[in-house]
Amino acid sequence: MRGDPFYTVYGEFAKLGLDPALLDEMPPEIAAGPQSAPFQTSRSGSAVAFPRARASARLPAMNLDVLLFRYFGATDLGQVPPNAREAGIERIQVDFGLATDRGHRFALWALLHLLGSAPDIEVAFKDRADRDAARSFLDLLTAAGDN
Repeated sequence: MRGDPFYTVYGEFAKLGLDPALLDEMPPEIAAGPQSAPFQTSRSGSAVAFPRARASARLPAMNLDVLLFRYFGATDLGQVPPNAREAGIERIQVDFGLATDRGHRFALWALLHLLGSAPDIEVAFKDRADRDAARSFLDLLTAAGDN
């Protein structure tokens, strides 16, 4: 139905080059509300493709599939067109810069690292414990790759 926020979401999803049918496959923990989807309803009732950075604080969990769907509209990055991938990385970077929760920041940084777009540890984390945790994470990734 025209004017319905979800009608607009499907259109915006398609504009990004993503298959709107993916919305039907959205896991229940993501589909709990519009704030969890990769789109958000504005005050005027229309859906916007790039949610306000504050919306990331309402993520149900720091689960990889939830994060991937939140930022890329799919849990398989192979299904994400290059322009949507770049836009998703940019949104993660914005949310990372605005995040105040240490665990949330670390999860976003780790995802950025896996995508090859993370800021340097010394720049990303003011707290020494957070920098040490990030280095431990990198060590674990390196050790896992050696096996």
